[in-house]
Amino acid sequence: MKTLKRFFISGILYYIIEIIWRAAVNHRPAHPIMIAVAGTVVAVIFYLDDKKLNIFLNSFIGALVATLCELIIGTISLDVFGERLWNYGILSYRGIISLIWSLLWVLLCFAGIFAKRIFEKIQSKKHKE
Repeated sequence: MKTLKRFFISGILYYIIEIIWRAAVNHRPAHPIMIAVAGTVVAVIFYLDDKKLNIFLNSFIGALVATLCELIIGTISLDVFGERLWNYGILSYRGIISLIWSLLWVLLCFAGIFAKRIFEKIQSKKHKE
C-alpha cells in the first residue's frame, strides 16, 4: 500500500512539474502517460532507498529506470500509435531517449531521494517529541 500511495503521489507531483516545465519552454501540454512513467520511477527509487542504498547509486538506478520507461513508452507511442510524446533532439535515439536528459534524471532522482530523507528525519524528530 505504501508503494502504491507513493506511485500516485509522485506521479501527480511529476505531472505538475512537467506542466510547469512545458509551459516555461513553450512546449505542447504534457501527456497523461507521464503520470505512469513518473510514478514508476519514483516508486522504484523510493523502494530502493528504503533498502538504504547509497544515494548516488540509487540516483543512477532511478535514472536508468526512467530512461528505460521513456524508451519503452516512447517507442510504443511512436511506432504503434504514431504519436510523439516528446522529442529530445540532439544526442538522442530517435528523439525518444537522450544522454543529456538521462543525466538530468540522475539529478532529479538525487533531489527526490535527498528531499525524502530530510522529510523522514523531520518526521522521526516529531514522533520522538
